[in-house]
Amino acid sequence: MIPLQDRLKLAEEWLLNSGIQAPCGGIHAWVDATTSEPSFLYSEAIGYFISTMSFLYRQEQKDEFVRAIKDAFDFLQNEALGDQNLYRCRREISSSKFAETYCLFDNGIILLGLTNALNSAVPLDIMSAARDLGDAMINRFAVDTEEPILRLKDGKPIITGNKWSLQRKPHYIKVAAGLKQLSYLTRDKSYDAAANIFIDNIVLHFLDHGGLQTADGDEKTYLHPFCYAIEGLHLLSRPCDSLVTWLRKCIKTEQYLPAQFPSGEFVENTDSLAQSLRILLFSGHKETKESQLLLERLLSYQVLDGTRQSRGGFRYSSNKPNHLNSWSTMFAIQAISGYESNNREMMPFV
Repeated sequence: MIPLQDRLKLAEEWLLNSGIQAPCGGIHAWVDATTSEPSFLYSEAIGYFISTMSFLYRQEQKDEFVRAIKDAFDFLQNEALGDQNLYRCRREISSSKFAETYCLFDNGIILLGLTNALNSAVPLDIMSAARDLGDAMINRFAVDTEEPILRLKDGKPIITGNKWSLQRKPHYIKVAAGLKQLSYLTRDKSYDAAANIFIDNIVLHFLDHGGLQTADGDEKTYLHPFCYAIEGLHLLSRPCDSLVTWLRKCIKTEQYLPAQFPSGEFVENTDSLAQSLRILLFSGHKETKESQLLLERLLSYQVLDGTRQSRGGFRYSSNKPNHLNSWSTMFAIQAISGYESNNREMMPFV
C-alpha cells in the first residue's frame, strides 16, 4: 500500500509539472489521460489553484508554490480581467479570447483564492487586485441582479437554465466566504455587509428526504453543490450539523458516494468525494466507517503510473476514466492531507 504522504507528493507534482498549469499561467479544467489533450483554461480552477498552492506554501514554505501562484495571478490580470474588474470565465484552447461572460461563482472562488494567499502570507502584491474584485462583485452582483452570469459586452444579466450551476442557489454561500475574508484583512465592513446580502438572498430549500434542493425544477440533490453549501456555512461559522448528518446517512445507505440523490445509476465524482471527506474531517467524524470508505473510494481514482502528464492526477468520475481533473486533484490534496495529519482545520480552505 502506498503511504498517503507519497500519494500527496504525486498529486502535488502533477499540479506543478504535468502541464495542467499552462505556460501562460492559466489552469486547464482537465486533461485527457490517453491523448494528453488539455481542455479549456478555466478561471474558477485558477481560484482553487491559488488556494491549493497557498495551502501547500503554508505547510512547506517552498518558492515553487509562490511561482505557481504568481504565474496564475499574472494570467488573471493580463488575460482574464475584463473592463469591469471582473474575471472572464473560460478560454478555449482553439481561441486566444475568453468567452463573453462573467460568472459570479468563478469570481467568488478567485476572491477566496486571493484572500487565502494573503492570509497565508504569500509574498506577492495582490491586495489591490483583491479589493478591486471585491468592489466589482458588490457593484455588479450583490444588489443589482439575482442572475449569476453577466454578458461581457454590456454587463447585463444572461437568462440561464435549470442546471444547478446556472442558478444562484445554496452553493453560492461559498462566494460570501471571500468577501468575509476580505473584510477581515482590510477592516472594511462594507465587504462583510455584502457577504451578508449574499447569504440572506439565498433561501435553503430542504427536500422531504432531508437534502438540500440544489436547483429549481429538479428534486434531486447534487452532491457537488450540496458540499459547496456546507463548506460555505463552515467558513462563515454558520451551523451545518443537520446537513452533515444527512450526508453521513447517505454514505451509510449507499456504501459509495453517488453524484446525486436519489442516486439512480452508479455515477461517482471525485470532486464531491474529496469535498465530503473534508466535511467529515472538519466536523469531527474522522474515526468513522464513512470517512474510511470515502478515503478508499477517493484513492482508487488516482493515477499511480504512466507519464508526467497523467501520473498523480485524479480521474474525475466513474464514467469518465480518462478525464484527469484539476479541481478534483486540488480538493483531494487537502482532503488526504487533512486525513493523514489529523488536521480538522485544513486552512486555508480550498
